[in-house]
Amino acid sequence: MTRWTPDARAKRGYETFEHHAAAVRAYPEQHHALRVARVAAGLSQSDLAALAHVHLMTISRIERHIVKGYPGTQRSLSAALGKTRGEVFGDA
Repeated sequence: MTRWTPDARAKRGYETFEHHAAAVRAYPEQHHALRVARVAAGLSQSDLAALAHVHLMTISRIERHIVKGYPGTQRSLSAALGKTRGEVFGDA
């Protein structure tokens, strides 16, 4: 059985802490805005996932600054929140 040490994760292509930190610096306001809009709408991550037809982990990864999200994903999430893509994700 593989132990999930940081080295094992890196060998399998998982993001490193440095990758995560770089994403936080690159897109801080966009991810914060998604979480704020979701909470303001009274939705959990799983509720939003069901409404937007997006996987729950995608929402989690966007909110945790791991990924930016594809434009189509951003549009789906924004529409499910009743907002425009620009309101939630800025000029992404």
